[in-house]
Amino acid sequence: MQERLLKSLSVNYLKQLAGIKEYKFYFNSGSMTDVELKRLSHYVGRSPKALQIASFSFYRCFNITDQGIRNLLKRLSMQRSSLKRLELDFSRCEGLTPASLIYLASRLKGDFKKLEELELGFTICNVVKTENLLSLATSIAQMKSVKKLKLNFSYCEAINRDDLKELCTILEVNVKQYKELVLNFTGCKYMSSRDKAELRPQFVTIPKFILL
Repeated sequence: MQERLLKSLSVNYLKQLAGIKEYKFYFNSGSMTDVELKRLSHYVGRSPKALQIASFSFYRCFNITDQGIRNLLKRLSMQRSSLKRLELDFSRCEGLTPASLIYLASRLKGDFKKLEELELGFTICNVVKTENLLSLATSIAQMKSVKKLKLNFSYCEAINRDDLKELCTILEVNVKQYKELVLNFTGCKYMSSRDKAELRPQFVTIPKFILL
């Protein structure tokens, strides 16, 4: 979708979303605000319960706050009976606080238990701290239907080697259910390649396991 359409988000266009089984939206560099996201979320929630894939990328959308994310997740939860794949990218969203990650964790374990594929992106995201990172991991571990999981925390400076080890320990309980597991910690300066190498044997039985 072109950025000019994203900015306008006309009522006629939004109404056409009804019945679509796959949503893919890519916003960047401030092209989305809480007001526009609320409008978009409203129509996502009103769509007939046929939505199977939802992908939202908010790369560098610094005008989005915790409230905008809450609105989106509440509306997406209305599609939980049919939703199979969810992709959310909050990379470099400077308007968010740790509260967004905590709210996301609570919603995942409560409303999205039927997901088969989950992908979350938090590149250069200051909201990722030890406490909410592990809270998120714990919630994901309770999602027993997820077969493919991708988590991107690249260049999150607050994450260290102990956080990585604890996250892997939490996810290890589901090692038999995962068909694909991708964990990206590239650029996290408080962990080394050796730290990552020590953890790989925990997931050797997963058909596709990548730890960066």
